[in-house]
Amino acid sequence: ENSKVLEAAVVGVTSVGNGQKVKAFVVPRPGTSLSKEELLDLCRRRLEAYAVPWDIEFREELPKSFIGKVLRRLLVEEHQ
Repeated sequence: ENSKVLEAAVVGVTSVGNGQKVKAFVVPRPGTSLSKEELLDLCRRRLEAYAVPWDIEFREELPKSFIGKVLRRLLVEEHQ
């Protein structure tokens, strides 16, 4: 719910010794300035502690299928 975010995807990535952690991939809206701290602050205020991402990665675009669905599997595979 941030007007500076064009789109986002959240996945569980494997963490050594800790099972899985939440990681967010964010595409900022063009022409805006957005920081990890700003997004993490929003997440901490609106989400339960277990759902707050441990990392946020900014991207120019998210991988999508030919019908426009975000391919979360590819995001997970990139970080294993």
